[in-house]
Amino acid sequence: QLLQQCVNWLPKTEQTVIRLYYYQGMTLKQIAKEIGRSESRAHQLHSQAIARLTGFLTRQRGLFLDGDAAQSEGRTAMSPAALPA
Repeated sequence: QLLQQCVNWLPKTEQTVIRLYYYQGMTLKQIAKEIGRSESRAHQLHSQAIARLTGFLTRQRGLFLDGDAAQSEGRTAMSPAALPA
């Protein structure tokens, strides 16, 4: 579910690339044709999306770790809703 939320935060074209590649099993060549871009652009979009997802998930992990520390100290952790930058 967390991963799905992160995918929803991606720009629309990157969302499409991720969904077609991982959920529909399409190749980047097929995706390029589907979205009307070159295969190299589809590859770039895929790479950008993976980088964004990695960043989102890394920050999310940090928020959870900070939240655990904050709770043990009686503080409130930052909301995960603040995640997308």
